[in-house]
Amino acid sequence: EFSLSFGLDEDLRVKRIKHKNVSKPAKGIAGKHFREWEFHYILYNYKNESMTVHLKEGIHVSELKEVVVKICDNTSPGYTLSKEGIIEWSVEIPPDPFKHIKLKLHYTLTAPKTFSMSSL
Repeated sequence: EFSLSFGLDEDLRVKRIKHKNVSKPAKGIAGKHFREWEFHYILYNYKNESMTVHLKEGIHVSELKEVVVKICDNTSPGYTLSKEGIIEWSVEIPPDPFKHIKLKLHYTLTAPKTFSMSSL
């Protein structure tokens, strides 16, 4: 589930695809838990004019030094990330129903073996 802040508009469409949701438990004495997410967003504009869309997605945030959230290099550039964990792209979509804009969000979380990953 996700929310679109621009309201209902049949001429603007966003498709959100969960591409990866991988979890690897910690192994060994010094092992760490590892979790990986990847989402693809496909934006379409069926209007007769260019439109600017602000796409927002919440990601995990850690206040613990031992729990590390990292945005991967293959995430689409041009985003901003708030300290609350909201990643946002502002994208201008040209008025062409046969072309689309594709964005990618890819991030990981590593945590010590003692950290519970059940709520993620």
